[in-house]
Amino acid sequence: MIRYHSYTTAGTFTITVHGVSEDARSETTFTTRPLHLRLKAGDKPYTITATITNAQPTTSVAEGEDGEPPVTAGEQVQAHFELGTENHERDLSVDKDGMASWEQAFTRPGTVTVTATQTTTDPDYPRTITGTIEIPGAMTINVTRETMAINITRDEITIQCAADTFVRGGNGAGENYGNDPHIFVKAVSGTGFSQYTRIGLLRFDVPELGGSHYTEARLKVYMTRTRAGSDISIHAVTDEWVESELTWSTPGGNPYWQDAIATTISSSGPLSAVPEGEWVEFDLSEYWRTSEGDSHLSIAVFTTVNDNQEIKIHSRQNDSGNYPILLLS
Repeated sequence: MIRYHSYTTAGTFTITVHGVSEDARSETTFTTRPLHLRLKAGDKPYTITATITNAQPTTSVAEGEDGEPPVTAGEQVQAHFELGTENHERDLSVDKDGMASWEQAFTRPGTVTVTATQTTTDPDYPRTITGTIEIPGAMTINVTRETMAINITRDEITIQCAADTFVRGGNGAGENYGNDPHIFVKAVSGTGFSQYTRIGLLRFDVPELGGSHYTEARLKVYMTRTRAGSDISIHAVTDEWVESELTWSTPGGNPYWQDAIATTISSSGPLSAVPEGEWVEFDLSEYWRTSEGDSHLSIAVFTTVNDNQEIKIHSRQNDSGNYPILLLS
């Protein structure tokens, strides 16, 4: 006979089995382990990596290793990341070794609290653990005695793109491209806002800056396809839009784009051909200074060179990690 039992707390347990006679008795001792949480700074600005071990695997193991009994599947680990008012919830699958890991990005420095929870067969006794980690980003003050000068510097803030997509005319006018790993930009001579036009859109959610005054803003996008002589122009977008819903025809067809997209706020000038991919930067400082205090910054990406050649930019859904970013200093 084989019987399985779940233990809701960590500790050392002794199991004693009695038979009919007094001599028919067997005893064994084993230890259950609590969840373990390890936090460390990520490779990118304002990111952390959380690793959970000692969790119950979420995939059943049909046959135990080295003669051990089968392992029954457990629940996913729920990881909660909190930094002030910024919260993220993740459901993490656990591998056969009892480990789960996740890299979480934030928009600013501060103290992050991470709570990992895995439910057991008794819902009143989940396995849980909490840890904290500090994301640096404070000001640095340097005082020189010779001149009594005080130089105040601060870390550059990196804001990752919160939403991005592109829209296209013609047969794709009703399609949404919010999940596409690339943003396409294109124009064709003499056609205006036609079936060949591609327009990229980006939105950055601006965090609370704690009274700090940032005067410089730069947009960086990773391009993997351009043609020599092409250009990019950046325009302010005055209307609200939703990444998973926006299409060329939203909400009223072509006039919408002409009315919703305001004056040019930055331009690349002629670009070089990009065969392998490179970062291209745009100065948005003047526009940023007029819009500082807004909760988000929304822009459109155009090209004014009508050569029917697509410009290809990595979106935030791209697996490369080269997402559009906004840098404040």
